[in-house]
Amino acid sequence: MLKSWGMKKFLAIIVLSLLWCNTGYTELKPIYNLNFEKCRSKEVSTILTAWVDRNRQSIFYTAKNLKGDEFFSGHVEIDKYDENYISTKEIDYLSITPANKLKSRKKIEDYMFLKLTLLKNEKRIIEEHIVKKPTNKKDLKKLNKFLNINDSNYPYKLHSQLSCDSVVVIKDPKPKAVAKNPGKKPDDLPSSNVNHVYCYNPDMDKIIKMESYSKCPGKMIRVKGPNSPKPTVKPKIVDDGRIIKIGSGTGFIVSKEGHIVSNNHVVGVCKKVITNIEGKEINLDIIATDKVNDLGLIKGNINSSNYLSLKKDGAELGEDIVAFGYPLTQQLSDSVKLTKGIVSSLSGMENNYSQIQIDAAIQPGNSGGPVINMSGQVVGVASSGLSKMYMAKKAQYIPENVNFAVASPTLYTFLKANKVSVSSGPSFRSFSTKELAKIGTPATLQLFCMNTKTEYAKLKQAKTHSDMLLDLD
Repeated sequence: MLKSWGMKKFLAIIVLSLLWCNTGYTELKPIYNLNFEKCRSKEVSTILTAWVDRNRQSIFYTAKNLKGDEFFSGHVEIDKYDENYISTKEIDYLSITPANKLKSRKKIEDYMFLKLTLLKNEKRIIEEHIVKKPTNKKDLKKLNKFLNINDSNYPYKLHSQLSCDSVVVIKDPKPKAVAKNPGKKPDDLPSSNVNHVYCYNPDMDKIIKMESYSKCPGKMIRVKGPNSPKPTVKPKIVDDGRIIKIGSGTGFIVSKEGHIVSNNHVVGVCKKVITNIEGKEINLDIIATDKVNDLGLIKGNINSSNYLSLKKDGAELGEDIVAFGYPLTQQLSDSVKLTKGIVSSLSGMENNYSQIQIDAAIQPGNSGGPVINMSGQVVGVASSGLSKMYMAKKAQYIPENVNFAVASPTLYTFLKANKVSVSSGPSFRSFSTKELAKIGTPATLQLFCMNTKTEYAKLKQAKTHSDMLLDLD
């Protein structure tokens, strides 16, 4: 477990540096090509796919965020291996140029080294990050404070591991002789003497050159050259017309008649919505949606006194809040989660005054959950977060705790237009976090979006609902 907030930043830096690394090759005996698919770390919200290439003696990788957007890709050199074990050489972080440009680095990478170990049978990737003792006293003092360690702790080592969904063994195909075709240009003809091919990798969305291959392995698609148009990859859909769970989000009860608030992007794409209360599955009707403000209103046969009150005049700048929700349900437990923070701004992206900015952590699955002040009043509906992966790639810095919620005055107008009466509740009392947990938990529900496999494939390809879609692949 990480000992301090500084350690969490340190882990973010070393993961980014790993994704940027780009080293050379060495001559080794062949090993099987291996594909480590969808490897996840508990500490960092990144999905890594690693391709062990026996001909180039390197590990190629592509990293994506939880929404499926590509973050970074590259390769690292193999050092040792056997049938189950593959390790890389120690990498000097000074050679990783993009990592040196990180604004939050604090000279850590000047003294850092990295090694990777891939375990085929256990379907795991182990990262060993080594910080060596600085000779510069000023840097040593900064590192000790940042890592919360003493001089005697060097070399400092931190291990993290990623668990993979599967490891696929792929044998290198033998080249086949092909008769000459006078109707084609010589550059387009496949040949038994071909020692490389150009392949489109759909996971990386890139065209790469594969040395010593006569055709593209795995899911890759052969193209004529490095500047060829990227082929369109359509997902294979086997749809029997059944309505299945395609997404998950959060909602909360706002009236004793059973009205539930969520986001439009959580419920607006569903043929029907269901929830579970005390082990009983309940069908919910979609009453109204607001695409502009990302609000959705649903209703079920729920007679509950556990509904939440609303602060009609909105949040106050700097006030403490608690966000409730069901984030990352396929990775974490299925119980409600709480995160605490403050109201950082009374406007959202590009001065959008229908939103507020909060620093409480918001993850995929939190969408539609209530943001409650210490008086137990709803001041916002969790909607979105500023993507760390996107900003690290776009601006080379990592945003911390920048998240947004639909402001309660906007929600009040939406409910009033749909003839839903809500309570404002008392604002003079201040609850503890434990007391708020007892107020918010029974009113906060996990919602499941129901639709067909065809609609799921369309939404996944569009990448507009990535934070609520379940992983059905």
